[in-house]
Amino acid sequence: MIAPRTNIIHGLSLLYSLVEMDATERQQLLAARTHSYVILVANSILMYDHMATLTEEIIFIWRRPKALSAISFLVNRYFALLGNIYGLFIAFMPIPDQRCELLTLEYLSFRSTNA
Repeated sequence: MIAPRTNIIHGLSLLYSLVEMDATERQQLLAARTHSYVILVANSILMYDHMATLTEEIIFIWRRPKALSAISFLVNRYFALLGNIYGLFIAFMPIPDQRCELLTLEYLSFRSTNA
């Protein structure tokens, strides 16, 4: 079982890199992690709401003739759901180093032009 050992070593190297960071970098990392968890909580509440109201949706929307209000409701409900699922994947997907460097350069150029 080589994989668990490499995960432990990788975790330790991350811990050592956290120790080497200055306070501002640690604060930014904590803010990014907090943001990701807030996204996770918000999506969990949204998914719970969808599951809790699915029975009523089937009774009052799907089994009746479709009016403009019902279509608007469904578009709004499921477009928001799909958009939030996409945002959840983006928040927790690992970013390759090359893409991370590109995002950092874009952020720095945006920050320098808007400072």
